[in-house]
Amino acid sequence: KTIQQYLKENKLRLIKAIRFGLGEGIEKKETDFAAEVAEQMSKSM
Repeated sequence: KTIQQYLKENKLRLIKAIRFGLGEGIEKKETDFAAEVAEQMSKSM
């Protein structure tokens, strides 16, 4: 089923559409694995 068919069947209107490219809009948090492990070890002791 296409979006157009779904909208027509449910009597809906599309007001605005945003297209995202592959990976766009996704922010990946950069982490230092060694620092992360050290932090977890200090919390557990």
